Amino acid sequence: MDKTLVLYYSLEGSTEKIAKYLAEELNLDIERVRPKKEIKSKSFFK
Repeated sequence: MDKTLVLYYSLEGSTEKIAKYLAEELNLDIERVRPKKEIKSKSFFK
């Protein structure tokens, strides 16, 4: 049986929410990709 992994990177959290939702709804494994060096958000809202 094949396994599927939801692999995601999220700077401000939007992608993380979607990835977690998909992983939960589809019963998939999930893993966050983290940069070696911290990236600062340049968002207008943050």
